[in-house]
Amino acid sequence: MATGDILFSANSALDIYMSADLNALANVTTNVGAVVLDNRTNKHHHLMAEIYLVIIDLSAAVGLTVELYLVPSVDGTNYCDTGADASTTNLPPGSAHIGTFNIQKTNAIHRAAILCKECLQALLYTPVLINKTGAAFGAEGNILKIMTNSDNVSS
Repeated sequence: MATGDILFSANSALDIYMSADLNALANVTTNVGAVVLDNRTNKHHHLMAEIYLVIIDLSAAVGLTVELYLVPSVDGTNYCDTGADASTTNLPPGSAHIGTFNIQKTNAIHRAAILCKECLQALLYTPVLINKTGAAFGAEGNILKIMTNSDNVSS
């Protein structure tokens, strides 16, 4: 058995998983990502996600969250229900919820992060976002980025 300090492995690249598809996303609607997170090779356990929203006035909004789901493909081909783009009723399953971005109540650029420990398996995932900020996202420049890593035991 290995002994030593528990350290983080090298991070995967911080990749863009959603961009133009987030532009003008209406409040309480869903965006199903077109880019798949493939964790079958890295087999990482942890996820770090960052959302960047261009300036939108949320100073009078209520809710102020964006929910992140990672919908798995257990068999490597078919995905669990992802919901549907721009839907307010066809949503991903609650079991795929990874975390919630808390957005500040300001009229400014918004940047928030989720750190999720032990939330990944060696599977394919489709990211899904639900805008619950109380307003539509800005018309351009919105981005969701994700990177992953794991724990390693030093020798």
